[in-house]
Amino acid sequence: MKQLRQILFFSLFICVFGCKRPPEYPITPEISNVRVNKTLVKQVQKGDLVVMFDSVTITCDFKDGNGDLGTQNTSDNNFFVQVQRKVNNKFVDVYDTIYVGNTLVIERIDKIDKFGTFFPLNPDGREGPIEGTLNYGVSFNFLKLADKDITLKMSLQMKDNSGNLSNILETPEVIIKNY
Repeated sequence: MKQLRQILFFSLFICVFGCKRPPEYPITPEISNVRVNKTLVKQVQKGDLVVMFDSVTITCDFKDGNGDLGTQNTSDNNFFVQVQRKVNNKFVDVYDTIYVGNTLVIERIDKIDKFGTFFPLNPDGREGPIEGTLNYGVSFNFLKLADKDITLKMSLQMKDNSGNLSNILETPEVIIKNY
């Protein structure tokens, strides 16, 4: 009888203290703790031509209450990165073509806004809260710029499958070299 009481007490203890409640997050995704890491990429092309460019990895933490972040459909953008360039100590949007007076100055980045898609972040597909860290790679290939170093910052936002948009956060400044 004493042994039965001990087993019942131990079982009750496990039931009460062993169950962890899932966190409660809003169904609108939230991003935080944005950081950037820059890497120099060298590509050898036809004729032994070496092309060098900077690749940036944006890392952010995320939370979502119903876990519907990410998609298998690569034509649905769910991660939005807007690029801004520092000019005269102010950040301005980067455009394909800029006119200065009557002079045409061409400034080119492969894609100005780095919109893209990330895979489903809730691998088992169940609805429920998720949290984690997302890494998103962005490469910059400047074809013609007068400056050697270009200071950029990026604003980022994500969208879940229900169409809810997260908060918008800015990355720290990052210096991209024009090789």
